[in-house]
Amino acid sequence: MAATVEIPVYDVKASAGPGTANGPGSVVGHVPVPRAWLYRLHCPLNSLQAIEAKGDSMEPDIHDGDVLLVDTSVRTVERSGLYVLRYADHLRVKYLQRRADDGIIIRSAAPQEVDETVPRDRLGEIAIIGRVVWTGRRI
Repeated sequence: MAATVEIPVYDVKASAGPGTANGPGSVVGHVPVPRAWLYRLHCPLNSLQAIEAKGDSMEPDIHDGDVLLVDTSVRTVERSGLYVLRYADHLRVKYLQRRADDGIIIRSAAPQEVDETVPRDRLGEIAIIGRVVWTGRRI
């Protein structure tokens, strides 16, 4: 068994703001990640993808240009967390929280940003791409 896993890197950007239009994306490379480290994330190794964040509404948690490691096996919001989603034909990275009425709240990290509420009857407009399990940036 190899000591590293090659994670595909896609040429799409998830907006940390109002959204960005992207096609399905294509693999532009791979990044080797230690297998032992990935096991600690508790997600299927073949469902991980790396993409880039764009924008500043998720600062200070996510900065423009940060790398997002996304577990694409997660397609529903079972628990609050950081997700990549397609909403209104835009790819976004946001905090999602399930409401008591089964709707979803979409949150940015920046305090000046206003939360969005998506009621249960409009959840079909949201496609969960996956849950963000790790972020990284150049220092």
